[in-house]
Amino acid sequence: MSPWVDTDYDHNKVMNIVVNLIKSSEGVVLIHPKGFILGKVSELVFGKSKVLYEFAWWAEDQGTSLLRAFEKKGEELGVSGVVMASLFYADQNNERYNKMFAKAGYVPRETFWYKEK
Repeated sequence: MSPWVDTDYDHNKVMNIVVNLIKSSEGVVLIHPKGFILGKVSELVFGKSKVLYEFAWWAEDQGTSLLRAFEKKGEELGVSGVVMASLFYADQNNERYNKMFAKAGYVPRETFWYKEK
């Protein structure tokens, strides 16, 4: 289902990232039987504000509860905000994500574009 399905998947690399996030005082790894969310606290590139960046998020169920837990963990880590990504599906109505994030209090700040070489 992911728009990244056409890229090579490196299981060892992903596991190393997860282990490093678990070991890091600034890493966040939240897992439940039907989903997970990964992220890390970092300063914004253009400022000194610390934010919690989401790296990966998937949920078959209870996705909003994972999001709330992620936000709470960010508060515990002293961040000033949370940065979430939203996957783009060319064959689906992406308004679902926009509505979900808006309802949770998020505002759009950037759109990421990808060009394959």
